[in-house]
Amino acid sequence: VVVRVQEIETVNQAGLAKVIDGDSLELNGERIRLEGIDAPELDQTCLRDGQRLPCGQEARRRLRELTGSTRLSCKGWQRDKYDRLLGVCEASGSEVNREMVRSGWALAYGAYRSEEGEARRAKLGLWAGEFERPQEFRRMKGDVLDAPHDLWRLIMEYMRRISGINGR
Repeated sequence: VVVRVQEIETVNQAGLAKVIDGDSLELNGERIRLEGIDAPELDQTCLRDGQRLPCGQEARRRLRELTGSTRLSCKGWQRDKYDRLLGVCEASGSEVNREMVRSGWALAYGAYRSEEGEARRAKLGLWAGEFERPQEFRRMKGDVLDAPHDLWRLIMEYMRRISGINGR
């Protein structure tokens, strides 16, 4: 077996970000999907106190609050089906991915399960009412689904890349 470790390249981006939705942004022309989380789609609504809430818009608003006009740094090494970098981002000393789940405006999607539990118990964000999981919302719309960003998938992607097998 030929191991080509040099083919695994971590991409690092830093600067001011443009927030696309609750779990994706653009940084220096690079589209980044926040790894390990899943936020409501922009057109997704939820129920709170019997009223419709634009939870997709609220999730985007929360991500804008976290990233604001501060310098953001993101890094990752794999890509999703839309060729977005799956990345972990930090702003003002806080991990943005984790804070989105902790605030209740994103769900654990392979990571951050304890933070999701905290948000659920405190009834924060989405957990303050009724909502459909974003993955289920996409499925009902007929979108092609992707797998959660879990450890097994990361290991398999890593093995494909170091062995030279093209998994795409």
